[in-house]
Amino acid sequence: MDLLNPERQLVHQGRVYRKPEFQELDWVDLQAVLFDNFLIVTRAKKREEDEERSAPAAPKHILVKRPIPIEMMELSGFNEPSISRSIGLSNFNLRGLSNFNLRGGSERESRDLFPFTLHHIGGKMKSLTLYAPSRPARDVWRRKFEEAQGLRAAVQEVNKVFETHTVSDDVFALPSITAIDPEKPPPGIDTGAFHGRVTCAVPFSTPDGRHLIAVGCADGVWIGLRHDPRSLRKVLHLKVVTQCAVLESFGIFVVLADKVLISYSLEALVPSAGSTNAPRPPQKLSGNRDVVFFSVGQLKDRTLLVYMKKKANESVFRALEPVINAPQAESGRGGGGLFSRLGRETKNTDWFRIYKTFFIPSEAYSTQFLRSKLCIVCARGFEIMSLESLQPGTIPDFSQCPRDDPLVQNLVNRVDRAKPLGMFKHSETEFLLCYDAFACYVDRLGEPVRLDHLIEWEGTPHSVAFRAPYVLAFDHRFVEVRDCSTGQLVQLIRASDLRFVSSGASPASDTESSPIILTQRRRASGRMPFDYQHVFELVSNMPTQLVRADTTMTAKTFGSGGSRASTATGWF
Repeated sequence: MDLLNPERQLVHQGRVYRKPEFQELDWVDLQAVLFDNFLIVTRAKKREEDEERSAPAAPKHILVKRPIPIEMMELSGFNEPSISRSIGLSNFNLRGLSNFNLRGGSERESRDLFPFTLHHIGGKMKSLTLYAPSRPARDVWRRKFEEAQGLRAAVQEVNKVFETHTVSDDVFALPSITAIDPEKPPPGIDTGAFHGRVTCAVPFSTPDGRHLIAVGCADGVWIGLRHDPRSLRKVLHLKVVTQCAVLESFGIFVVLADKVLISYSLEALVPSAGSTNAPRPPQKLSGNRDVVFFSVGQLKDRTLLVYMKKKANESVFRALEPVINAPQAESGRGGGGLFSRLGRETKNTDWFRIYKTFFIPSEAYSTQFLRSKLCIVCARGFEIMSLESLQPGTIPDFSQCPRDDPLVQNLVNRVDRAKPLGMFKHSETEFLLCYDAFACYVDRLGEPVRLDHLIEWEGTPHSVAFRAPYVLAFDHRFVEVRDCSTGQLVQLIRASDLRFVSSGASPASDTESSPIILTQRRRASGRMPFDYQHVFELVSNMPTQLVRADTTMTAKTFGSGGSRASTATGWF
């Protein structure tokens, strides 16, 4: 909560009440404290009998609910009618009932309470209805909440670490979220703007200096100038495009469409001015409709494309290496044309050669490239795989932790229940493991550290990204930007139907440091019965050279490492 910050402000505090719940016989007397960044609700701690005999001490309070960040809070119910405090009392509270029956109306009026309701937009807590002792007191709370939210918004606007840059806002239409059939355009509407969901995006540059962006959706791939949304044009007519990537140094564009992995010549898609070389035809890199996902990156100085196929309870991986100055492929004898070579899986010829094939006995979600090893994010956790020895190991590693430590037990239980999302280095000695419920820290050997300092997400992120010194967690309703070291929430970006579409799209050496591109749903202007997908990029306000320097440092540190004589040796 950053309470020791000298700029922290106490906006308001006061007594409020909560209705009786479950076995409670009376209304609960609470204390609400509103800071400029958090709201906390407490109740007085009951004193034990021996404490009551001792000298009086300052009252102690305990939290009723998890502290609510101001930016995560929505308010309602300030115009609701009052309620008598007697409502909700147990029938066994005879003294209260007798007093209620005997006292006059004027005293009953003084017992009326005035409700208002707090909502957490991340769904981390149920809506909380509190009751002010009077109408003027409720009005004060309303003004103070609005004041705190205004202060918080102003501070975050001045200090925001990411800006949004639009890639496209009126090209990719979707049926309204309330449509009877969310997959089909409304009757009577031109279907030319409906291309299905945007699923992937990757920026890249051409040899003649153009800065472009490719956007994949359900019916193909579009390419246009990176900062000119009107320039987007459809270049590939493919069905069910789910991923795309660019290897600039090799002039290769890779697409996963309908579970088939295909490589294209960038020159064929976006010809460079003055180029005289005939572009190579596309090549199929995988079998028939069996690829779940792929990623591109670098291990040491080797550029690789790794794709995953699901077989029973195993995840089978194949690592391909692009071949430098590969001879131009010739068209097949059975007929020429752009897709003449799409009938077979790649061998050690043409654009790629097979580097390694391996598997893990778990469901894999994604892969991340470290400096010399591959991180496989899977149901078992984070598998660190050396492609030289093909020896994996799982982190976090609890083998050296005291299992009777309550903090260790808590983390073990939470790790077992959570879904892994990604791992990042944030300091010389620590790495951040991100799950869909929280994030924790491990050292260079993968052992948990700082067990009392977990990062608790305000939402339930479906994916994460890293921009030193910040980690970004993407919920369907907002982006949380947090300081990696402290876990402090430094920026919140609200959205609707938010999705992260640029994960694993380009090796770090080929493009800018892993761009963050997202989509969200926005209503079309006027009375149009459909929505548009707003495709946008998050751009850091930090100096570019600092971000890139940290990225380079991260890559180097991941390859150095431990000396423990176990499967975890040399993870980082």
